[in-house]
Amino acid sequence: MDFILHIILFIIGLFFLLYLIGKITELVKKTKSALPPKNIEITSGIQKKAPKDKMDYYNDLESRKKINSSLLKPNLETADPNNFFYNKKVVFTGDLETISRKEAAEIIYKMGADINTNISKKTNIVILGHNPGPSKLKQIETINSNGEIIQILSEEEFLQKIKANT
Repeated sequence: MDFILHIILFIIGLFFLLYLIGKITELVKKTKSALPPKNIEITSGIQKKAPKDKMDYYNDLESRKKINSSLLKPNLETADPNNFFYNKKVVFTGDLETISRKEAAEIIYKMGADINTNISKKTNIVILGHNPGPSKLKQIETINSNGEIIQILSEEEFLQKIKANT
């Protein structure tokens, strides 16, 4: 009887060990998928170079923060309808260097932009920072190839538009 109990406990321990190995493998896969890709080349002319160091990807935490949800509904009452961003659906992707994503969103929110976090057929403008999300780049390419037009602005072009409209 004692021998059978030891065999049962051994088998239970073995199954638990296999379970832990599976969970660790799953965690490693998730961690690897969260890291920036080595190199990405999109055929629409946008090219992203690999970061010098993987930590460069995470260094500027301020620009990676999510946009405050209060900015996700357009403010058309006080904005100038002649403004470039007025009533346009705008998405940010990548890291902005000269201004935080939150500050940028606040500025164009006051100009009447409809700020979104995901790209769709209704998106008008994408502000492209450094290390843009590869899935967002692929979505832009797919939507544009289907006849929709999503205008892509670099950070520099974005800042010029802000200056021209203030």
